[in-house]
Amino acid sequence: MIMAAYGTGSCQWELLTPSGGMDLRGGRGSAAISSACDLVYNSTPSVGNEILNRTAVTSQGAKARRILLEAMIERDDAEQLGLDGYGPEVAMYRAFLARTGLHAFDRRKSHWTFRRPTDENLQEAWDLVEHEFDRATRQRVNLRDIYATLLSPPVGMKRGVIPVFVTVALLVRSDDIAVYEHGTFVPMLTPEFSERMVRNPGHFEVKHFANTTGARLQVVQAVSERMGVRSRLGRVRVANVLAVVGQLVARVRRLDTFTRRTESLDAATTRVREALFTAVEPDELLFQSLPEALGLPAVPVSATEYPASHTYASRLLTAMDELTGCADGLLDQLFQDLMDVSGETSRQSISGFARSLEDEVLDPTVRAFVLTLANDTVDADADWICTIATVVAGKAPSEWNDGDRAHFRHLLARRVDSFLRLVALHTDQRADGGGPFKPFRVTVTRPDGREHVALVGVDDEDQHLVSDVLDTALDELVPTMGSQKRAISALIAMIGDRVLPDENADDDTTEVQFTTKTVRNA
Repeated sequence: MIMAAYGTGSCQWELLTPSGGMDLRGGRGSAAISSACDLVYNSTPSVGNEILNRTAVTSQGAKARRILLEAMIERDDAEQLGLDGYGPEVAMYRAFLARTGLHAFDRRKSHWTFRRPTDENLQEAWDLVEHEFDRATRQRVNLRDIYATLLSPPVGMKRGVIPVFVTVALLVRSDDIAVYEHGTFVPMLTPEFSERMVRNPGHFEVKHFANTTGARLQVVQAVSERMGVRSRLGRVRVANVLAVVGQLVARVRRLDTFTRRTESLDAATTRVREALFTAVEPDELLFQSLPEALGLPAVPVSATEYPASHTYASRLLTAMDELTGCADGLLDQLFQDLMDVSGETSRQSISGFARSLEDEVLDPTVRAFVLTLANDTVDADADWICTIATVVAGKAPSEWNDGDRAHFRHLLARRVDSFLRLVALHTDQRADGGGPFKPFRVTVTRPDGREHVALVGVDDEDQHLVSDVLDTALDELVPTMGSQKRAISALIAMIGDRVLPDENADDDTTEVQFTTKTVRNA
C-alpha cells in the first residue's frame, strides 16, 4: 500500500519555469529528470561520436581532435580534409562534419568547403553562434561567452565538440568576423592558434566587420587590386577590411629578425612596419595608421570619396615590397662585400681557391671558413653567402641587427685577408716544387703595443734541419740562461726583434719577409 501510494509511478512531477509549470512524465527511477532535460535541452544536437561528444575528452580524444582541427584549418578544400585511414580523427570527421553537412562539396565552386549545417539538429546551435557573431558589431564578444551559450539550454552541447563547431563557424564567417587574442588582431587561423583556443577560449574575442562603403570602399578596392588580395586566400582570415589587413599583418609576421630591427629601410617603410606591428584594430590600421605613415590623410568614415586611394595603394605596395625583400637584399649586399674584399668577381673563383686548401688547413676557425667558401652543394649564391656569413658572425643573418651587419664587414675583411695569404703561400709552395708544409701565423708585439703579423710556411722535409739548429742553439744557451724555458724565450724575443719592421712604420700589419730557401712569406 505504501509503494502504491508513494512510489514514483504514483507521483505527479512538474517542472517549474518562469512562465509557469510543465507536466513531466512519471515512471520509475530518473524518468522525471529525463523528461525535464528533454524539455529544457530541446535543441541539443546528436553527435554520433562518443570520443568527441564528451564533457572532458580523453588524451587519445584530445590528440584526434587536434589532428582534425589542423586538417580543418590547413586542408578545408580537400575531400575528407585530406584525412586517410580509420583513425579516431576520421571517425570524428565522418560523424560530425560530414554527416551534418558542415563540410561538403560545393558544385558551383567545384571544391570542398565548410558551410551552414544541413542537419536540423544543429540549426539552433548554429543560429546562436551567428547571433553572437552579429552582436559583436559595436564591441567584441569573448569566445568564453559563446562557449557558455552553447553549453546552456536549449542547446546543451558537450564541451568536447564545441571547439570543432566554433572553428567551422569562424571559417564560414571569415568574410566578416575578426579574431583577437589578448586584444591583438589574429590575421590567420593556424593549428597553433586553434590549440591555444581549445585550452583558453577566454583569451580570444571576435568582432563583426560590416561591408565598407564610400571612400573606405574605394581604398579597399584600390589596395586589393594592387596587392592581389582575393576574397578567400588560403588560411588567411580575409574579407573587405579583413582581406587587406589580414594579408598585410600575415606578411610582416613572417619577416625575419633583421628586417624587424633594421633602421636601414626607407623612413616611410619603417613607419609602415611599426604601424603593422602595433596594430590592434584592422579598420584603424587600414584607414588611419597606414595612410598617415605614408604621408597621406586618414580616410574618414563618412567620406564618399578618397582622391588619394590609388596613391595610397601604390605607396603601400612599395613599402611592403621593401619589407619582404629586405632579407634577400641583405644577402645580396653580403655577397657583394665578399667580392669587393676578395677582389674576385664570381663565387666560382673563390670556391676554386678554397677547395685547393681543404686538406691543408688544421686551425678549426680558419678551416671552417675555408670549407664554407669551398662549399659547392648549394646552387643559389644567396644560400652560399648565408652560410659564410653565419660562420663568420656566429649567427645567421636573419637574426642580425645593424650592429651585427657592421661587425661582419670588419670580421670578413680579416678572414679574407688571412685566406688570401694562405692561398698565396700554398701557390708559392707548389710552384717551387716543394712538398707538404705547415703554415704559421706569427704575431710580434712591440713595447708600445703595436703588433706585426705574418703568415709563414715551413717545408715538412726541412723541419728536421730547423729543429737541429734550434737544438744546437739551446745547448749553448741553457747553461748560461739557467733553464730551457728562459733560453727559448730569449731566442723568440731576439728573432722577433730582428724581423720587425722599422720602428717608425705605422702599419701594424706589416708582412714579415722571410727569404731563406725553406721558409716563405705568404
